[in-house]
Amino acid sequence: MTKTNQSFYQKLMFYLKYLKEKSFFLNFVFFSLKLISVTYLVFIYSCDKSSDSINEEEAINDPVLKIDNVLPNKADLGDTLSIVGRNFKRSVILYLDETKLDIVFNNDSLVKFKVPYDGFNPFDFKIKIDNGEGVDKMEVLVSPFQLFTPIVDSIPVNFKYGKEVVVYGKHLTNSPSKKTDIISLNNEKITVTSHSKDSISFKLPYNLQSFDHDILIKAQLQELKILKGVKIPKPTITGLSKNKVKVGDDIMIYLSNFFPDITGLNDFYLADNKVEITERYRDSLLVKIPLGPYKSRDIGSLKIKLLNTDIENKIDLNLISKWYLWSYKRDYELTGGLASVGNLTLSSFYDNNMAYINVFKNSSGTENNAIFKYTPENNKWEESIIPISTEGIFGHLFYFFPLNNGVHTYLYIKRKTNNFYKYNFQTNTVTQLQDFINNELIQQPTGFVHNGELYFGLGYTGSTSLYQNRKIWKYRENSNSWEQITEIPLVNNYDLRNAPSVFKSNGKFYIGNGEERTTNFWEFTPDNTWVRKSDITKPVQRAINVQVDDRGFYYNNYLKNFWEYDIGSNQWFERNDLKAEGYNFGPEYMFIHNNYVYLIGYQNGYPPSNTLFSNHDHIILRTELYNF
Repeated sequence: MTKTNQSFYQKLMFYLKYLKEKSFFLNFVFFSLKLISVTYLVFIYSCDKSSDSINEEEAINDPVLKIDNVLPNKADLGDTLSIVGRNFKRSVILYLDETKLDIVFNNDSLVKFKVPYDGFNPFDFKIKIDNGEGVDKMEVLVSPFQLFTPIVDSIPVNFKYGKEVVVYGKHLTNSPSKKTDIISLNNEKITVTSHSKDSISFKLPYNLQSFDHDILIKAQLQELKILKGVKIPKPTITGLSKNKVKVGDDIMIYLSNFFPDITGLNDFYLADNKVEITERYRDSLLVKIPLGPYKSRDIGSLKIKLLNTDIENKIDLNLISKWYLWSYKRDYELTGGLASVGNLTLSSFYDNNMAYINVFKNSSGTENNAIFKYTPENNKWEESIIPISTEGIFGHLFYFFPLNNGVHTYLYIKRKTNNFYKYNFQTNTVTQLQDFINNELIQQPTGFVHNGELYFGLGYTGSTSLYQNRKIWKYRENSNSWEQITEIPLVNNYDLRNAPSVFKSNGKFYIGNGEERTTNFWEFTPDNTWVRKSDITKPVQRAINVQVDDRGFYYNNYLKNFWEYDIGSNQWFERNDLKAEGYNFGPEYMFIHNNYVYLIGYQNGYPPSNTLFSNHDHIILRTELYNF
């Protein structure tokens, strides 16, 4: 209130107080005047206050843009934030770095906008406010809010190929339309099927190459890496339908964490042999016991190859086949690629705890001039080419008759001259001896050494027509001479002795076989006497033989079974219990080594596709000596 107003008010109050003291009428007049004065004062005060308000409004209407803050100060991509301040114009424009922002709402004190899904560095960015006053007067806010850090709460552990996997967490935000470059497993990008702030879903692909995967999650324009965050459970074997099997048997394998609907994803191996799967179920597989090779009858483990990883499970599984595949040898590794039958000859021999395998070896397979020393324990083959020229002749030329001294064997070559040598198989050297002389070349001869002397003969002569040779000669090295000493007795007009069986006991030799009609069987004593023994029931030519004590055995390649001759009782027995079931082969050689009998044969026909060898390759079967 001004000073003038205050003076007038004081005078008026004085007169009114005076009149109040004079009379009732005057009191009435005094009251009325007092009311008028109060009204006047209220009016005067109101006018004075209005003047003050005008001054304050002029202060508020300052046109300069003022920014108070940005709320909230943490956000997810796509969230709506507010810039609070004063003097925002209706035409205000916001930029995040150089990208124009979508404004949801604005007035003179508030601007709302959406956080974009990409296009800026969440740790270093600027919001520019264009309030229509020119670029040089834009308000700049430096990183005025933060993006939440993505968090993973859980990742499932029971993954299955092709099935949905969901990663749960918080602030896992990406652009709603984005499907790639969100999830990576071991640096391989995975397409997601759906995602939100709190979860990301994807299907586990079939082409993964390991069980443990580092998972990289991209969200909130940030990266979150979890080492070995995705673990695929390894397959486990829960049981077998039986514990004793033969080669080729069906067996049910019970297991978990495998994928029966995906052919080729799981490979199963028994003793390192790929298993043929015939039927697949959710929790089991029906498989065939593979042909081999096996290192023992105790198969011991089932190996599953999955994701380039070998997973071995111990199992109680025993092979009860009489014979099982010990090893094999590719034909081209021995012959150079002949790929035909009969490339290993009956001239192979066993000496010095080693098998010496005679092989046809050259580009056209015209002569058997190679010897391979074979060590069964480590399946090692060592080759030697016999240093004798056979130019101009071909066929089965070399025949070996070991002296059983661990070093030497006599060597006969099917030709007229230069046809007899002493061969040192340890040094691969030869010493030429006195030629064997006969009017006809002898093929498939029989020979055995007794008291340092070679008994040699039988076999046949001729080429297109075969003629039996009944003669036997003796070679004496001390005199380097040959002598015809005897003939095997003639029973039938055609008793061909084509690589017959020979057994030995107490200085006597037992000779038989040679052709399907040659049933007579003989005992020969080096004093040149012959005694006929029990006839062979099922004779065969080109027999492969072994002897266990006083019992001789030969393999009948037509019947695919063994026959036993008991020397003491002079009896023959058919040994069907010794059949090599599950294998299809042509017999080539048989020998005994360290309490096992080994049988080598060429694979006859194509085996199952999961087998490691093929047609014409050489398989090596074995069985325990006690089975004989």
